[in-house]
Amino acid sequence: MTDQLYKWLKTDRTTPYQGTKWPVRAKAWTPDVKPHLCASGWHLATFEGIGEHCRIGAELWTAEGRGKEVAASDKIAFTSVRLLERVGVLDQRTAVTWAAACAKRVLKHYEDRYPDDKRPRQAIVAAEKWAADPTDANAANARYAAANARYAAGNARYAAGNARYAYAYAYAAANAAANARYAAAAAAAAAAAAANAAYAPRERQWQSKRLLELMGWL
Repeated sequence: MTDQLYKWLKTDRTTPYQGTKWPVRAKAWTPDVKPHLCASGWHLATFEGIGEHCRIGAELWTAEGRGKEVAASDKIAFTSVRLLERVGVLDQRTAVTWAAACAKRVLKHYEDRYPDDKRPRQAIVAAEKWAADPTDANAANARYAAANARYAAGNARYAAGNARYAYAYAYAAANAAANARYAAAAAAAAAAAAANAAYAPRERQWQSKRLLELMGWL
């Protein structure tokens, strides 16, 4: 599972962030291009990078590459690639459910330092409530709770000493209902701060596995 490569594409088969056009047909190889990370070639996400490159409304595909390759921890650039099988589309409710789960995993580190500040927890609960029942009222509550969590994050960021790490925990909670990708990134950073830098990849792997589960792939 962890060796499989993936690609997020919009439904028109363009990339979510750069707008690069991909072949319309699955299993069709792309034209050969010299690979260079973030500059040229065809990029695929590693298992660890699934969450980092996601976008609501985009399709996730399994994929493979050939030719020369240039690798980073979350992506690999190839000479040529092709799509294999469609995993599914990331909808808003799935993204919020996933982001809340990512944030919840690191919340205890914030509450250990600020035991009386429940704003990040309230943001996560509000996000989960909206995902379970996406009414206008629940959406408004989620936005309000997220705003409060962002305020808590700002306070933590400018506090003295190691409290600056608490910013990442609260920021993850604040973004649970707003931007799943940022919430997951903040949660991974928070996990690394709580343990050590080597822990972040393991947290990313958990996030990827959970997202695939929520999308019905695992």
